Amino acid sequence: MKTGKEVEFWVVSREAPQPAWIEREFYTGYMGWIDEKSLRYGLAYIRSTGSRLYIGDVFIYDGKTIDFMSNAKFSKKYEVIAQ
Repeated sequence: MKTGKEVEFWVVSREAPQPAWIEREFYTGYMGWIDEKSLRYGLAYIRSTGSRLYIGDVFIYDGKTIDFMSNAKFSKKYEVIAQ
């Protein structure tokens, strides 16, 4: 983040390796693929509170919480220093 705080991130992709915190979301059922180009995040089918994300969107993890945003917003808000 441009404030100096380090975070982990994952760009939504079917091919890219998934960090452990993303694997956990898939394992618990909180995240799942809808089709070839999008996935759901949250309890979309239980409470209609879930979100639909697309390949190229970004998940951000600060060690406590997971957030997500479009790649364009991510590029404006964060500076990638290592991958």
